[in-house]
Amino acid sequence: MHLKTYFFALTPDDRKVFAEKVGTSVGHLNNVAYGYTSLSPVASVAVERESDKAVTRQELHPDDYWLIWPELGIPSRKARITPSPEVPQSSIGIQ
Repeated sequence: MHLKTYFFALTPDDRKVFAEKVGTSVGHLNNVAYGYTSLSPVASVAVERESDKAVTRQELHPDDYWLIWPELGIPSRKARITPSPEVPQSSIGIQ
């Protein structure tokens, strides 16, 4: 589950309690939820713990979680590569 979905499903009071348990502020979690910033590895572990794994470290750090937490394993090559949209050959001068 995305942090945004989980966090905004909480009541405002519960968001405050959640942020305190994670060791950060509601404002910082808002910024993370909207993609403006990221969480530290320590805070990411706390989010996973306090959300009962509804939000995972892998979801919070999809590009590098296996480097931060090797015990989570390396994703398959296919999972790590995001295919770019195909460029039509005509747009690059190939007929």
